[in-house]
Amino acid sequence: MSARDRLDPERLAALSKAERVAALRDVIDRVPAAARTPVLAVPPALGPIFPDGGLATGSTVTYAGTSAVLLGLLAAVTADGAWAALVGGGRRGLLAFHEMGGALERLAVIRDPGQDPLGVVAALTDGIDLVVLDHRVAVPPARARTLAGRVRTQKAVLLIAGQDWPHPDLRIRSRLAGAYGLGAGRGRLRGLEVEVATLDRTGRVREVTAVLDGVGGRTGWSAADEGPGSAVRPPATDQRTG
Repeated sequence: MSARDRLDPERLAALSKAERVAALRDVIDRVPAAARTPVLAVPPALGPIFPDGGLATGSTVTYAGTSAVLLGLLAAVTADGAWAALVGGGRRGLLAFHEMGGALERLAVIRDPGQDPLGVVAALTDGIDLVVLDHRVAVPPARARTLAGRVRTQKAVLLIAGQDWPHPDLRIRSRLAGAYGLGAGRGRLRGLEVEVATLDRTGRVREVTAVLDGVGGRTGWSAADEGPGSAVRPPATDQRTG
């Protein structure tokens, strides 16, 4: 069946909602990679949960969860040769960013964005590929729409950490699922198992479990089935992230 047949209005009208969504996804998945939205790099182990295989340029993204995943995204973008900026982020440590292979020379850090953090973000989208807003700020809906439009025009990516945003293109969440190397109250921490999920505008949820571990002084990401052994699970009542 051709893409035209799959998108025929009369045929689509006869399908259930779930069948229409499946038909449209099938067409999208068959679009040649060169014709898709350019993306910014993400850690390879996390690639499967991003609709375009990475952070789609021109998009607005929200993030909630562990600092490790946020720093991993920043590290992957800069290691791939793109530029990133962290606005706020006073509690984020850049040592982990560096150990993940992040390029410090391509990361701008604005710890104190002053009285108008959104104005700072807007200015950064002119020349920065990924702008992370990690600073609590009131966001009027009209200002959010204007800024999202600017991000699309500039082909940047705006990632808002730790707070909601009106109608983002993608939502990312993560949680610590376990630790490697610890057992019976003793041992040496060798890696962390992290569950990461995305939710796109269509309502589709994608999930992956990845392992963050250190090798030769560097920290890298791998799929959970390639991790360094059995993970110790944290108590269900202790799901703190940071």
